[in-house]
Amino acid sequence: MGRGFLTVLLLALKLSSVFADGLNWWKSAVIYQIYPRSFKDSDGNGIGDLQGIIDSIDYIKDIGVDAVWLSPIYPTPDKDFGYDITDMRNIYSVLGNMSQFEELVKKLHEAGIKIILDFVPNHTSNEHDWFIRSTRGEEKYKDYYVWRDPESGMQPPNNWVATISKGSAWQYDKFRKKFYLHQFLPEQPDLNYENPEVVREILSVLEFWLNKHVDGFRMDAVHAICESQDFADEEIGPHGERYHEKTWDQPKTLDILAQFRAKLDEFTRVDNVSRVMMVENYNSNPYIIKKYYGSSNVPIAHFPFNFYVIMNITKDSNASDWAHCINEYYKALGKENWPNWVLGNHDQHRVASRFSEQHVDLLNIINLVLKGTAVTYFGEELGMPDSLVRQDQAQDPQGKNLSFSDFMWNSRDFERGPFLWNTNTTAGFSSNLNTWIPVSPSYWRINVKAQNTSERSHMKIYKDMIALRKNMTLMHGDVDAQHINSNVLAIYRYYYDNPTVVTVVNFGNFMETVDLTSGRKSLPKKLYFYTASLNINDFKDKDNKLKVYNSTSITLPPKGAIVLTTIPFK
Repeated sequence: MGRGFLTVLLLALKLSSVFADGLNWWKSAVIYQIYPRSFKDSDGNGIGDLQGIIDSIDYIKDIGVDAVWLSPIYPTPDKDFGYDITDMRNIYSVLGNMSQFEELVKKLHEAGIKIILDFVPNHTSNEHDWFIRSTRGEEKYKDYYVWRDPESGMQPPNNWVATISKGSAWQYDKFRKKFYLHQFLPEQPDLNYENPEVVREILSVLEFWLNKHVDGFRMDAVHAICESQDFADEEIGPHGERYHEKTWDQPKTLDILAQFRAKLDEFTRVDNVSRVMMVENYNSNPYIIKKYYGSSNVPIAHFPFNFYVIMNITKDSNASDWAHCINEYYKALGKENWPNWVLGNHDQHRVASRFSEQHVDLLNIINLVLKGTAVTYFGEELGMPDSLVRQDQAQDPQGKNLSFSDFMWNSRDFERGPFLWNTNTTAGFSSNLNTWIPVSPSYWRINVKAQNTSERSHMKIYKDMIALRKNMTLMHGDVDAQHINSNVLAIYRYYYDNPTVVTVVNFGNFMETVDLTSGRKSLPKKLYFYTASLNINDFKDKDNKLKVYNSTSITLPPKGAIVLTTIPFK
């Protein structure tokens, strides 16, 4: 056996250790949320659909994501755009049909991409057959929902308030002559999980979709699933604050979710491939959120979404704020629970609008370099801004009746605008000039085609970071986030004898030069360029080779970010 062969073998072994997997698929995954109405319209009606997603699988595969999470695709009267469901076992005809859904699952799997469905366990539409039968008092369905008799004078049973409509959480039904609970819109009556038949029904629905080969679920609004059975008034704070202590995060909610997880695990045991369960809860208390993981004996969610960045970080946050946010989240989670990072979704203004276009690369780099599952809302890889929507064009029921100033901040239409494919009619989203939400006017310069053909772009930086996530350090390594000064954040990722990855971000408005060894004394003097934000262009030397950087003197422009490694990856 020659020395050359041994050298090649040793190098191969070294690289295999650097890029080995060894994690459950969802742990190393980048999950790409698609809002189906807004991704790609295949039939020219101005509304995105399942066929449009099927036609776009090559793009989804190209950017390197591991799973697609679809916002609701079930039949709906559209009072809350899919979160008011009339049939949990079918497809909304505006979006497609079951055959197209099955084709989508098949083609995503052929492309090596998992599919996760949005699932709404708390409520249905008031047009659902279950609710209609419940209003009639039919024996099987009369307790499918939460019904209470009126108080004296036909008053609601208590002072509980709804989240979206802001009025009473109780709606009187003239047929049943009782009030039903709705923690969201009156058109979204809450299911009654005190009824074992409801639990069995929902477990059956989960099984239906698992048999369709979905790879998991994102559980919507899980904090509201169960409510206190004493139905007592909730506390009101000195300034009218509602604490929802009777309706949110009740102990039984965890029991119900554990049963959902057990159903998913039944399928996992058959083929040893995890069906992931992600849950949504906007509670700002990390120790309450931690409960949604369950325990090793009674697992619940694989992870509850981490809304730390969404709830605590703004465009004015400095490096200290970011370091605190990152470190406090990991501390609250503990070693036993798997982290995740989320920058946005269909309920939040887009990063380029909520922060600025200068922040796009910074936030994508941070989101993808941190330990844990990463979630990307479609279009964030491009730095898509919000659509511009006049109030008379509003689709979101939450925004239609607001004042102008409240509409601009609280309507969810802006972040739900169509995807920007190219500079053609309606940015290539549809052949119809009238799209369900107006296309962002930035489409002429921010779109897939432009970013694919540019030498450097937000999308190419995003793809660079996804490729780096296959590295052992990023999958398994520890995280040390430090503010080198008030403007500069350094994130050190390290794992035994694997290469260290250092990400440096300048949130300030001026040039900064920092010594990275001040945060990690063992860092070698030489660091190698991996990728950087678009405003960093001097990463090649006079011979057009990637620069080697001195770790004691790294200079960053305002709103600049650079990713460096202790061995060259490029």
